[in-house]
Amino acid sequence: MQSLVEDFKRGNWTRIGILAGAGLGTFVLVLLMARLAMAPTMELLFARLDPSVAGQVVQELQSRSVPHEVRGDSIYVDGSQRDRLRLELAGEGLPGADGTGYELLDSLSGFGTTAQMFDAAYWRAREGELARTILAGKDVASARVHVATPGGSPFSRDRGATASVTLRMKNGGVPADFAEAIQSLVAGAVRGLSPDDVSVVDSRNGRVVSRNAESRGEAGRSERVAEMRAAIDRILTARVGPGRFVAEVSVDTTTEVEQLRERVLDPATRVVISTDTQESNSSESGIGGQGVTVASNLPDGDAGGEGGGQSQAAETRERVNYEVSERERQVTRGAGAVERITVAVMVDGTTTTNAAGDATWAPRSDEELAAITDLVQSAVGYLEERGDVVTVRSLPFEAGASPDGSLPGGAWLTGAQLVRLATVGGLLVALFALLVFVVKPLLAKTQTATPDQSLSDARSDGTALPPPTETGPVPEQASLPAPTETGQDKNRPALEDQRGSKPRELPDLSEDGAEDPVERLRRLIADRRDETVEVLKGWIEEDARREEPS
Repeated sequence: MQSLVEDFKRGNWTRIGILAGAGLGTFVLVLLMARLAMAPTMELLFARLDPSVAGQVVQELQSRSVPHEVRGDSIYVDGSQRDRLRLELAGEGLPGADGTGYELLDSLSGFGTTAQMFDAAYWRAREGELARTILAGKDVASARVHVATPGGSPFSRDRGATASVTLRMKNGGVPADFAEAIQSLVAGAVRGLSPDDVSVVDSRNGRVVSRNAESRGEAGRSERVAEMRAAIDRILTARVGPGRFVAEVSVDTTTEVEQLRERVLDPATRVVISTDTQESNSSESGIGGQGVTVASNLPDGDAGGEGGGQSQAAETRERVNYEVSERERQVTRGAGAVERITVAVMVDGTTTTNAAGDATWAPRSDEELAAITDLVQSAVGYLEERGDVVTVRSLPFEAGASPDGSLPGGAWLTGAQLVRLATVGGLLVALFALLVFVVKPLLAKTQTATPDQSLSDARSDGTALPPPTETGPVPEQASLPAPTETGQDKNRPALEDQRGSKPRELPDLSEDGAEDPVERLRRLIADRRDETVEVLKGWIEEDARREEPS
């Protein structure tokens, strides 16, 4: 601080400017680092909102005086207040859910409304109600439902309905379990709609997340493989220890869906269920005839007749209805049935150390491998008739190899924390470079030039002292003679020190055998700074009085 005051007195504005610039730069860097350290972490509050809904949310945040940022169609707030703001805004109905439901039917009137118009409004209302129900789910940001129903044409062969649902979650993608629940929800709300006919699409990445019969079979296969691997891990860990085995499981499953319908009739077992009996009797009598002649037409002719005939008939009909034993079976085999299981297990051997400290690896015995094979077969549900294969081998492991292929350890810091640390580190490096490569050289250069500048100002004749060189001593005329009592100017007053009235003199710098005069003068100025300043001020004032006109 004293050096700075002396610089002000001397008028050394170069050094003062350097110090001021360095101080200002340091203050700005420290202020910037403090602001970065104390700035709140902005996290996403809402994204991809309609402009009208986003405006309502921003207006509500402004009325609450909540710091927020708008980045495109996203709104960010302080991470410590995000969850609380979501709950409070949800209590006020923000952001509002899109779509309308059955209130669309309230606007329809009986006049001028055709059947087609009513059907269109009805299905729009149904889609809106389904969207509202889906939006009530956890972490659902937006939902749209589209239902396609068959037309009323009697010649249409395709009479089934289909539906599609687009979802966007607040955080992450659409889980597969949630998509399956949406399929069941929509299929149950529309008559004649099957869950396999409902498609669920994640609008964030445009990927279909719904499961059909084939995808459900694939998911079931993955779950079955995971269960088998977990069972093998538990068994082998208890025997050989963790990290000393590798197990891989492959399951072949069917991908097609089969429907089998079987009807079996047993003719040996029959039951009379009805009997129908019909009986009929008939009788006939007649007179024998002859040819038709003229005589037969005469009343008293000789036309005589022969005697008549008579016949009787009886008929009985019986119909018996039997019901045979019948068995009907309908089987639907979906995708995912296990066709074959293949298991491969590699087990590390045993290591023994002798007296000399040498380690020797040896494979496990055949009896132990056979026991491990039996355990693995029981764990995975081995069936020889199905063609399952289980292979167990004892082989040495490479040093440092991870059984699961993953790297040891995990990430200590998240991406945002790494970015912040890198920013602060860059600012610290910039501050250090500014102090070392800019401020320090300038200060050293200024301090080196200060004694020479002071000496040049102290000369009464206005000439400057030459700086010291390596080739030789400073010339005789460059030394500054000290005033004495005998040689002192009569018009120049004697200077007194601050502690008394006795005049103080500067020593002679030109004595024979003395050290370098310039170096000695510098040392004296550094040791007796206050007295030197007083002497220089007296000389300057005396020169000023001499130059004044009489």
